[in-house]
Amino acid sequence: KATAYTTPAKIWDANTLEDIVLYGEQGIGDEIMFASCIADAQKHARNITIDCTAKLEGLFRRSFPDCHVYGTRQEDAPVWMAQEPIDRSIAIGSLPYHYRKQDADFPRTPYLVADPERRRMYRALLDGLGEGLKVGISWHGGNSLGGIRKLELDRLHDLVTSFPQVHWVSLNYKDHPDYGLPIHVYKYATQTDDYDDTAALVAELDLVISVPQAVVHLAGALGKECWCMAPDIARWIYCREGDQHHWYGSVTIFRGWEMMTEQIKESLHARNARHT
Repeated sequence: KATAYTTPAKIWDANTLEDIVLYGEQGIGDEIMFASCIADAQKHARNITIDCTAKLEGLFRRSFPDCHVYGTRQEDAPVWMAQEPIDRSIAIGSLPYHYRKQDADFPRTPYLVADPERRRMYRALLDGLGEGLKVGISWHGGNSLGGIRKLELDRLHDLVTSFPQVHWVSLNYKDHPDYGLPIHVYKYATQTDDYDDTAALVAELDLVISVPQAVVHLAGALGKECWCMAPDIARWIYCREGDQHHWYGSVTIFRGWEMMTEQIKESLHARNARHT
């Protein structure tokens, strides 16, 4: 149903003031990343209806209150299509073609808003862990792709055990083993059908350290400090060089996989010293 919001399908070109449907595609991280363009699209459309994955409905509804948001991306004929005015549609991944043509077009400012009530809940949970940095860590993506989205066990062990004063919190969204390491696992926050849970937890952490996966985009969109461990062969969104993420001002990219954990440890020592 990707473009079947009208018959025949009509694709919005960002030049006409119309009622449009903006529909999600690809993975959750991609939907979040491309959502940075929604504010730009709002300047050129009369009304925007967002058809996203169900997991993002609450988070997007709060973050884009002037849009009508439905988590029906996987449904063939959602009921709202008979209620909302629709002139044209466009895939969310097509928005950068119109609004991200050069470096200056990337505002790199936060645009998602976590649930304040759930933030208070996770704030209390994290405070209960005691003094010390609360650092979210994701060491395994949904698909390891030959190992490039997975931090090897020996290096994960070295990183975590080198900082006993840090409270580590798992941000893996699948049930990967923690190997008995001192990592707090809150499955109700990360293995959930509502990404609002994960967003609230991330918003209350001091820092996120992650291999490339959706939580990097979530942290960046929330404005949370995040260190991304980019593999030597990475997706285009991580570019080939530099330590700044084009899409997010709060995300720092670490490069050089063989020395990755040593770089992270050095930076975390400095970050921990500032905290104490």
